[in-house]
Amino acid sequence: MADWSWLVAGAVLYHLSFVLDCMDGKIARLKGTGTVLGGWLDYVFDLIRVLTCTLALAWGQYAASGQEIYLVLGVVIVSLDMLRYVDALQIAKVRRQCAAR
Repeated sequence: MADWSWLVAGAVLYHLSFVLDCMDGKIARLKGTGTVLGGWLDYVFDLIRVLTCTLALAWGQYAASGQEIYLVLGVVIVSLDMLRYVDALQIAKVRRQCAAR
């Protein structure tokens, strides 16, 4: 549904999911209950959330307008988002944590 009200609702829900996602990790670290599995799950669900939301927005706009640029933009957004996970320092940190256990 490409109506502006649905786009606003989607943006609000996406922001809420981001805030809750940030909060659970912070709480786990503050309480000392964070685990490597929890970090991995957080990573995987972040990827799923970005992929799902981007595909839904891109496909919805494409379906409403018929303009293929929205599909291209969806692929570009997902690709650029994946680059932020290619962080050698973070990957090394996770490997050290796994090796220490």
